[in-house]
Amino acid sequence: MSMKTLLKKLLPVSFLNWYRQQKVQKQAAAFAKMTPKEVFTKIYQEHYWGNKDTVSGTGSTLLQTQTLIQELPSLLKKFEIKSILDIPCGDFHWMQKIDLEGIIYTGADIVEKLIENNTQKHQKSPFIEFQTLDLITSPLPKADLVIVRDCFVHFSYENIFKAINNIKASGSKYLLTTSFTAHTTNTNIVTGQWRTLNFELPPFNFPSPVFIINENCTESNGAFRDKSMVLWEINKI
Repeated sequence: MSMKTLLKKLLPVSFLNWYRQQKVQKQAAAFAKMTPKEVFTKIYQEHYWGNKDTVSGTGSTLLQTQTLIQELPSLLKKFEIKSILDIPCGDFHWMQKIDLEGIIYTGADIVEKLIENNTQKHQKSPFIEFQTLDLITSPLPKADLVIVRDCFVHFSYENIFKAINNIKASGSKYLLTTSFTAHTTNTNIVTGQWRTLNFELPPFNFPSPVFIINENCTESNGAFRDKSMVLWEINKI
């Protein structure tokens, strides 16, 4: 048994809750002083989300993305997707399992080292490329489909709205993004933290989506079983 596990068993729940809250507040104070690029570069460098399989965190393991890997090709075919902007693309861990034949794929991330690694390891086709882009401020390439998975959940409201406006400015057609479809409230955070989001609720009030892929998420003992990749027409949001 690890020391961390032992302490969890021995210490009172009230103390553990207090300690977690102190960590959250300390993290928020640190992130609030940084730009998004600094925040996510720090998270990458310090391996905040990483596990043995992927630096992008548990949600990007092949276990947690197996449903998405199975069902995304059907979405691409149904909506006649010929070009994809995947931002942030992370380390391309699960996306490399998707059949992208006949599709121009651009993977983008704000963390420069990730893009360097992806270019060296995965840019084996003229139809696959990686770029360093900031979802909030960089001019984005036009695509049939913009994929923004497990990203807005780490953005403040302000940065979410800036990013959505930036996506709209690209002239792209569809947005496929993470939404927790059964959750009933949204809360604001400091960029770099995490919480669930339901984009059909205030302050976003997106219309009914045109397609939903429930990811069958098993993290936190099924607490996020409503986690889905949800598709909207960009000109309708």
